[in-house]
Amino acid sequence: MRVALSFILLFSATNVLACTCISENEQSEKESILRQYNEVELVFIGEVIEVEILHFSDTLGFDENGQPSIFKSQRLEYTFSISNLLKGDNNSAAIITTSGDNTSCRFVFKKDVQYLVYSYKSKYEDQSSVIDKVDLTYFWTDICTRTSRIDHVTDFELSRLKRHSKRHKKAVNRVDGPD
Repeated sequence: MRVALSFILLFSATNVLACTCISENEQSEKESILRQYNEVELVFIGEVIEVEILHFSDTLGFDENGQPSIFKSQRLEYTFSISNLLKGDNNSAAIITTSGDNTSCRFVFKKDVQYLVYSYKSKYEDQSSVIDKVDLTYFWTDICTRTSRIDHVTDFELSRLKRHSKRHKKAVNRVDGPD
């Protein structure tokens, strides 16, 4: 019976994409918070107010028969109302992108829930046409960041982030000058 069940499970499995997060095992929580804060461009506490699914397709080239090889994917865009900006531009809202495909690295947000979000900034340049060059800058996150529901964040992490935020704002003001 076990052999038959194992055989069924083995051959009925669908494609699974694995996510590998590089962890800093030797780091304390304090060091991990500082490292993540310094790596990302945007850190905030906010609530998801809108979710949008975006579909993309792009021609990757042509096969030996001259047929286009088309890549299709989707992204999820989450619009947040920011209640506490800890790093980044002074906005009251942010759009955070995650993979919409069934990858194991994507972070899934729920509408009307508050999160602490650590987000990277990326730039996508569509070079397919010199005339219609598209330059999109967007923010993204995944499960490899410290992003979490706010009710799962420790008081220690919040206090460390507030401290880093104050230092970061002072450093920016010294470089840019007062407003």
